[in-house]
Amino acid sequence: MITDILFDNDGVLVNTEPLFYEASKAVLSSVGIDLSWDDFEELSLVQGQNIVRVMAADRIDEQGVAVLLTRRDQLYQASLSQADLSNPDIKDAVVKLSAKFRLSIVTGSLRAHFETVHKNTGLLSHFHTVVTDEDFEQPKPHPDPYLIALQRLNVRPENCIAIEDSERGLRSSTSAGIRTVMIGKFRSPIKGAAAICETPDRLYDQIMLLSSSTNPEPEP
Repeated sequence: MITDILFDNDGVLVNTEPLFYEASKAVLSSVGIDLSWDDFEELSLVQGQNIVRVMAADRIDEQGVAVLLTRRDQLYQASLSQADLSNPDIKDAVVKLSAKFRLSIVTGSLRAHFETVHKNTGLLSHFHTVVTDEDFEQPKPHPDPYLIALQRLNVRPENCIAIEDSERGLRSSTSAGIRTVMIGKFRSPIKGAAAICETPDRLYDQIMLLSSSTNPEPEP
């Protein structure tokens, strides 16, 4: 029986990934490195690597990388406070799902960034628990973030469904034993997902379908 739905944050609940890309691009440009969206998508969203550290490692020393990371976080924080970045299509699903399941958020965002972006979304009242970067040692794609969430909620993975939009998130949730719905349109086949929703307006129906399924199989 499904009791809990675990949401990723960035790219699912809020449209922050383009802002993180722009902040990373800006600081890398300051040391002569051009960051393309394709590189950002592959290294950060698929592999789960620290994009600034990886691309600057052969140009500057560790102290210089630390300076870039601090500046990147400052730029990103400033951009988060400028507008309501919530995904309007996900709000309806969150409201309807919260009436049937316990909802939580599992994110790699820093707590400060998370709190800033959600100041105006009106979403947090629907969520029971939030796991952020400060709560685990190994980030996605490691299973640690989801394992921490399961521990806090005192729930078994088979009683949960995760909602993700990146391959690193999918690897994290499935490594923790949680069936996962992927949201978005993907350039390459996604393996290991229980279902794929191209648009958030289909999410509620897909979750209800999975929650009623006794022997779900992942997408091939």
